[in-house]
Amino acid sequence: MSTDPSRDTTSEIAGPFDASYERWQKKYGSVVVSAQAIREVIGADALRRILHHVYVEQGSNTNPGLDFVLGYHDYAQIHKAIRELYGQASHGILNRIGRITFRHFVEEQVNQMAAIGIALRLMPIRARKIFILRVVARSMSGDHHHDTVYLREDEGRLAVIDTNSIACHGITSDESICWHTVGFLEESLQWATGREFKVEETCCRAKGDPTCTFAIAREPSPPLNLA
Repeated sequence: MSTDPSRDTTSEIAGPFDASYERWQKKYGSVVVSAQAIREVIGADALRRILHHVYVEQGSNTNPGLDFVLGYHDYAQIHKAIRELYGQASHGILNRIGRITFRHFVEEQVNQMAAIGIALRLMPIRARKIFILRVVARSMSGDHHHDTVYLREDEGRLAVIDTNSIACHGITSDESICWHTVGFLEESLQWATGREFKVEETCCRAKGDPTCTFAIAREPSPPLNLA
């Protein structure tokens, strides 16, 4: 098996994703949202208030299950409601929800992710980063017939490009808002490398940029010194 990072081997190693991130994003104009991930972070009561606040059909359900289906607009409105309810703290909250969503993604894809985990052991850190980011980009593209999310490599710098971020549908903002995706990407990198790599959204469609662009740190963050 080749470990050349310039060669995209994700399909031959991982195979098809039966319930990939398309379950959470970008499938036929609707989104399957992980209520479980949101509930784990903000609690059931806050989730119910947010659902009522955005007037989605599921708002009448006082105890949503593991997931529920929303249109793109309502999905974006849920993220907006979290930002409005929690202010600056929403950045960390949405990041945390994104991280937990990736963990659920791994659980949903246990066989494929196990195969990926074995392949990653043979690779150096940079190759692991490239490989897992390609996996994530492919799965985030969902059922689209072309890649709406892809990995860009430019003079050694890595960035994930999302041309159709649904968190930005109908949203305008003075700042980048895709904290959920940042958390999803950061958790995927931690899972693949065992180290923390910061992700920064440098462009956002909510600000009027043509894409949402997520720059990946070259080096891992130093470990916290809790002594």
